[in-house]
Amino acid sequence: EIEAEPDETFNVENNVESYKKSRSLATEITEIGARLHESLNTESDDKKERSKAIKFLKSVTGLSVEGSEKDHIESSIIHILDSTRDEVERLDKQCRILLSNEKGTEEKIRKKSVDL
Repeated sequence: EIEAEPDETFNVENNVESYKKSRSLATEITEIGARLHESLNTESDDKKERSKAIKFLKSVTGLSVEGSEKDHIESSIIHILDSTRDEVERLDKQCRILLSNEKGTEEKIRKKSVDL
């Protein structure tokens, strides 16, 4: 019967631990590689979106402005101004109606007061 030397047992235990760490690292590397691959697949779309965002930020800050972002901002502002103008007109009309109603009510009150 051959007995293992203490150093040999220690080496086997170290090898098992080393093997486990290696497998764990290999799994982690594979997962990271898969995520990197997925990220690289969407890079062309992401690059286009980043470019759009940078151009938009430049247009907002007054740096070199390309037409589409500036047109979008101007269009949005015009839309907001038109909406505000319409709302002011609606409120103005409502005020005129309320003033007319108030005058009519005051007249009715005056007539009722005279009748009493």
